[in-house]
This record gives sequence, structure tokens and C-alpha cells, in this order.
Amino acid sequence: MYEELKDDEGLASILTSLSGIYRQSGFEEKAIECNNRALQLAIKVYGPKDFHVADAMQSFGYLYWNLNKTHEAYLTKSLEWHSKEMQLREELMGVLHPVTQRARQDVAILLSRLERTEELQDLVHRYPELRQVD
Repeated sequence: MYEELKDDEGLASILTSLSGIYRQSGFEEKAIECNNRALQLAIKVYGPKDFHVADAMQSFGYLYWNLNKTHEAYLTKSLEWHSKEMQLREELMGVLHPVTQRARQDVAILLSRLERTEELQDLVHRYPELRQVD
């Protein structure tokens, strides 16, 4: 229906929701495919430097986190997406915005889980508010 109406915004929203449903149902490839289509639509509709694109990146980060919270490959993919999200949010909203700080905390948590101590220390050095994150 959204495709027939050429409603890319609506379709992106539905695809993000479907991604979560597929993930919860164990359909990993379908979840990733839906999230990827949602990201591509967000870029098409809003351009590459937009809040909606950052939201789609965040969804990808959480998708990989929720697929497997202990497997290094999934945590690494989650970190990649949260890092992209963090960089975009810093550019769009500034480093002190609470949403940017939340994105930075996600990156810090993933660096900690992956035991990437040097990168985590560098991040904490640049952003002292992360000292409270475990």
C-alpha cells in the first residue's frame, strides 16, 4: 500500500517495525533486510545528514545488539552502527545534546563489552561524562 501511494516515509516506518517483528520471530535476515530498506528510504527522502537517518542507524545498532548480546561479530556490527549514529548526531545536534550523549553511551557500553579498552579510554577522555557508564 505505501509503495503504491509512493509514501516512502510511511514505508520506512513500517519497515522499521517489521524489522523488530522479524527479529523477535527469529528471522534475522528479514530483520536486517527491512532495516536496510528503511535506512535507504530515509536517505532518499531526507538526505544523508538528517535525524531520520540517525534514527535508522540507531535501529540497526539495536537490531544487532538484540540479535546476540554476547557474540563478538554482532556486538561489532552494533558498535559500527552506533558509532555512525553518534557521529551524525554530533554533527546535527552537537556534542552536548542529550540524544547525542545517549548515542555516545551506547558506543561506550559496546566498547566495554568488546573489551576495546584503549578506544573506550580515548572516548572517556574526550567525554568525561562517560566515566559513570558501565
